[in-house]
Amino acid sequence: MITPLDMTSTETEPAYGLRQYFRPLRRRWPYVVAGIALGVAAGIAANHLITKKYKATASVLVTPTGVDNTANSATGRTQTDINLDTEAQLVKSHAVADRARAALGEGKSAAALASHVSVAVPANTTVLRISYRAGSATRAQAAARAFAAAYLADRAASARAVLTGREAAIKTQMAAVARRLNAESSGPRRSRTASENVGISADKAQMAGLAKKLSEVTTTVVTPGRIITDAQLPSTPSGPGAALIVASGAMLGLLLGIAAAVVRDRTDPRVRDAARLDELGLPVLATLPPNGADTSRAYRRLSTFVSSASGDRGAAVLVANVSQGQANAGVARELAASLAAGGRTVSLLQADDGSFTSVRVQPTSEQLNGRPADRGEIDQRSWNDAPEQALRSLRESSEFVVVDAASRDESRGADSLAGSCDYVVFVVEAGTSRIDDVVDSVQQVQLIHGSLFGAVLTRGASARTRSAAAEGSLFDGRGHS
Repeated sequence: MITPLDMTSTETEPAYGLRQYFRPLRRRWPYVVAGIALGVAAGIAANHLITKKYKATASVLVTPTGVDNTANSATGRTQTDINLDTEAQLVKSHAVADRARAALGEGKSAAALASHVSVAVPANTTVLRISYRAGSATRAQAAARAFAAAYLADRAASARAVLTGREAAIKTQMAAVARRLNAESSGPRRSRTASENVGISADKAQMAGLAKKLSEVTTTVVTPGRIITDAQLPSTPSGPGAALIVASGAMLGLLLGIAAAVVRDRTDPRVRDAARLDELGLPVLATLPPNGADTSRAYRRLSTFVSSASGDRGAAVLVANVSQGQANAGVARELAASLAAGGRTVSLLQADDGSFTSVRVQPTSEQLNGRPADRGEIDQRSWNDAPEQALRSLRESSEFVVVDAASRDESRGADSLAGSCDYVVFVVEAGTSRIDDVVDSVQQVQLIHGSLFGAVLTRGASARTRSAAAEGSLFDGRGHS
């Protein structure tokens, strides 16, 4: 048996699962699509606006120069005495950049040229990969070659400068020793003392050692290294390709679209679909199709819910709009007619500006599947300001009493009727009814009754087209005193 929503339960909040997180995206999918479209457009624009850069790389094998240099100590990268981290910094030094600038014949400053250089050191090697980025492929190739050659030339020049300094120092020492020897050898040999002879022997030995060192310095071959892979002409620009840029734009647009959809959905004050009512804890009993489509199936579903919930004892059902400004969808009248079509005795109590009118409802021949209906005369009666008395009287003569309260804010006595009815059904118009009104209506029913049955969701078009036809197609009546 279908039961109404228990408003006395403490767990009024619906369980929030994964599906609920995707509902805002389904409701606001145009925002997501627009975000992706904007992201793709931005990616295409960025791909055209970003300056293409070409990258050329030359590989240089760094070898010991043949000159001891304790300042360039070994590191854990290799087992040699070459500190490749230091060498990588030297590639971008002002001295090397100045040499490359001279070779290229560039008007740019050395610092500007060096800013386009990058150096990588492959693991466990003594190789420097010197790369240069430029706006053209030929310029990138020429600059990479120039910096590789300039680095080797500067390294060789530094080593030769060290050798030249050592040669000059040795020659200075040899000249001093030669002067001492000349002075010591100028006197007669038999007049020399033993200590003088020892001094002469020591100076000669020193001169021989210095001569050996000078020979080693002058015969040292400087080996700064060599280019093992020449810079090739790049065929395509470096960096991310067009596909990656556009895909990144689309992904960013997707994220922005999702954010916009969630924010718009959470800040929208109106109910847009049944899922939003479900999130508010209000079950949707039926959804009326838009544009005047056939609503008979929706009302059969609604009347089945009401009949199943009440069983054989019947019930009084209050039908009311949740917001002002909603179109009169004729839900109460259609529900009464659908219940009558099931063979139940049904009365409709209508509230309008404080006055109440009741009618006995008979189904049309269409609602009886083509079987002629015994329409007879349908009682119509005005109850003035006695809605509770009318409801009690109608319940004695009818199994079901459907109360058409229209808007709860516009109909005096609606709250008191809600307290006397078994079930309350709210009519919510998508795009018109406000979320605050739905929450307020549910809370009001909780305070005065506690048996909220659910909601009927209408679309704007169906609500207005149904209201025009409701008067003539569902009821016949004749007033009486």
